[in-house]
Amino acid sequence: MTQAARATDDLGVPTKVHSRDPATLKPLIADMLSAQFPGRDGLAVTHLEIPGGGGVNNETLLLDLTWSEGGGAQTGGAVLRLESEDTLFPEPSFAAHYRLYELMNARAAVPVPRVWGLGSVDSPLGRAHFFMERLDGRVPPDQPPFHGAGWVHDLSAEARRAMWEDAIAVMARLHETPLEDVAFLDRPALGGTGVEQELHFALRYMDWALAGDSNRVLAAAARWLQDNLPADTGGGLSWGDARPQNLIFREDRVVGLFDWDMASLAGPEADFAWWTLTDLSNTVSRGVPRLPGWGSPAQSMSRWEDIRGRRLRHMDWHFVFAAFRLGVILMRLAKMLDARGLLPERSQSWKDNNTGIQYCASLIGVPPLSADSLVWPGPDA
Repeated sequence: MTQAARATDDLGVPTKVHSRDPATLKPLIADMLSAQFPGRDGLAVTHLEIPGGGGVNNETLLLDLTWSEGGGAQTGGAVLRLESEDTLFPEPSFAAHYRLYELMNARAAVPVPRVWGLGSVDSPLGRAHFFMERLDGRVPPDQPPFHGAGWVHDLSAEARRAMWEDAIAVMARLHETPLEDVAFLDRPALGGTGVEQELHFALRYMDWALAGDSNRVLAAAARWLQDNLPADTGGGLSWGDARPQNLIFREDRVVGLFDWDMASLAGPEADFAWWTLTDLSNTVSRGVPRLPGWGSPAQSMSRWEDIRGRRLRHMDWHFVFAAFRLGVILMRLAKMLDARGLLPERSQSWKDNNTGIQYCASLIGVPPLSADSLVWPGPDA
């Protein structure tokens, strides 16, 4: 068993891996976009870059474009999302992500980029993909955590407070989405409710990610989650990867919400448990003070409850579930990076004793896998 990495370590894990040659991609993308927009003469991709500081699952390419239209030269931008050849999640569904963007645009309650050009593995790119509108704004970075450095860190406390308040308000509007509008996310073969479905999916994900290995804490957490699954879990649309790093801000307002890799019908509780986990793992558990003006997880949940006029339920169960999912995801990510030769030596513990696994042990009261494992600090921390 490898020793747990300290929460304050700079783990040095890469955020984006780009597997295609830009010189080859540029004319190919230009041809595809020309077919989408026949009125744009001479459309060309003048620049292609990979955004830094973000996630690792799918490839995201930022495109600068030029073309002629209406007798004049035009410039603009777009985003290309490519399904990874070595996916972080089993059974990925780019089509579902695309439909969620379309739905949110149609409802106009939650700001998301416009999307077009959904393509399958049979497309010229050889992978599932779609194009997105490139919004003008900034995204809080994953690395380094935005509470420790970067543009959010440099704002006033008042500006950060406005950002945080708007983020929670946008999530509240997201959770008003009628269930019938997102029926395509229903997976009845996995259970009768959205929460039950997501739990059974996560259990299958654990087996897939373990790939024949074993993990005592994850096994105990899996049993605990099944034994303690609430009978009245409710449900509703869950964004899934609910965290500030998946929001685009302009000034102090959210202008775009993205990343639906973990979308399900597990409801708002699943989102706020994940919001809590990602907040704590980037602040108090790393020894990084939360920035003044940015609400704690407990304050975030309280603000959502005030907006929606109802209580979030069974959060103790959802915290364990979020820690379990984080543990499995980080384990899978570490194994992916290790197979590519990209996992630093100091990050080897991600494969068997990462932050999510450490939180699981603390939350359900089983012995941790190492003496220096993190203790669950709670949403008020």
